[in-house]
Amino acid sequence: MISPILQRVELLLSQSRFPEAKELLQTHLAENPEDFFAQFYLATIQLQLGEKQIARQMTEKLLLEEPEAYPVMALAVDVELADEKLDKAEDLARALMGLYPLEAGSFLKMASVKLQQRNYDRALEAANQALALDPENIDALNLKIMIGGLLGNEDTQQAIEEALHIDPESASTIANHGMQLLREGKVQQALERLKYALSLDPTNSLARYAMAQALKARFWPYRMFLKYGEFSARLSGQSSWAIIIGAYVVYRILAKVANEYEALAPFLYPIIILIASLFLLTWILEPLMNLYLLSNPYGRLLLDDDEKKMARYTGGSLGVALLSFALYFALSLETFLMLGVLGVACMIPLGTFLKPTKSKNRRQLTYFTVAVILSGVVGILLNQEMLLFGAFFGIFIYQWIINGIMIKENARIFGS
Repeated sequence: MISPILQRVELLLSQSRFPEAKELLQTHLAENPEDFFAQFYLATIQLQLGEKQIARQMTEKLLLEEPEAYPVMALAVDVELADEKLDKAEDLARALMGLYPLEAGSFLKMASVKLQQRNYDRALEAANQALALDPENIDALNLKIMIGGLLGNEDTQQAIEEALHIDPESASTIANHGMQLLREGKVQQALERLKYALSLDPTNSLARYAMAQALKARFWPYRMFLKYGEFSARLSGQSSWAIIIGAYVVYRILAKVANEYEALAPFLYPIIILIASLFLLTWILEPLMNLYLLSNPYGRLLLDDDEKKMARYTGGSLGVALLSFALYFALSLETFLMLGVLGVACMIPLGTFLKPTKSKNRRQLTYFTVAVILSGVVGILLNQEMLLFGAFFGIFIYQWIINGIMIKENARIFGS
């Protein structure tokens, strides 16, 4: 029988009151240091609070005591996923399926691993195996909805209806429903569903993400940006590169033809400008829309610290560009024209340098961004053409680097 202390902890966890649950457990463990279940709950809470190293240490200790205990093995999978050690997570999930082949949760853990690996086909397969064992498993249904919506599967709406029938008040299911409505272009309906999901669970990460996307999707360009993002998420890395390189080759060919054949220039330049604008918007539209959310007291709560930083930096760069252009038209000083152009160009690295999830990639992009901006500003102030050329060439190279990083981190994986 579960102790009253742990019953209280379970209640706090169901309400996402993790700090209170942690404090209660620490007090309990100070008097009962060998309480296995209390240690398990504390490790789970520490993982939820982002204390990954402590959670790992506690989980490893629990595994030594009970190496085949289902809840501890499941927690160990979550620890490895949080640390992005996906191979270890997969090994643990596979062992879990071997030891507990009739537990839907075993296959659900594998589905989570495959989802984080971006192997959507295998993730969906594992989620369906979980549902075969437990057709009313709401977590498996929500995972199926999430993946099915991303891939555009036809049975996604049916899965949503099944999940809502099982638990019409599930914040995750309602958030998934809102996200699906958003994919269908029903922005207002999506907003209403997502508001309700957040009223049920303000901490639900899917609901918060989808709400931020829905608020930005009230603007048509961002809706198109979302559609492109979901389309690219279905592609392999090679296919993503093929589209990017193909678009760049078309751009270069059209520019060359327009320069050589003046009669065609009026027809080709609009296409050239459109392609260049799409390249630019791909990188700066999201931080600009996040800047819009920052101006909204409610929207501000939906952004994480990195999104806020990139939005502010992008807005600052745009502000410098607009002020510089205004001064150029007022004073006719070329220095301000170049500063304005640099301000627009720097929106690309300033709006993206914190997008990668890996700290190594972020660090490299941060150094690159600082070097580009310094080179450009010093080049303008000292009238050094080589420094200025280096800045603009650096921004050109930066786009290929960030594309490579994001494709490697986010491209869909096929196979087993």
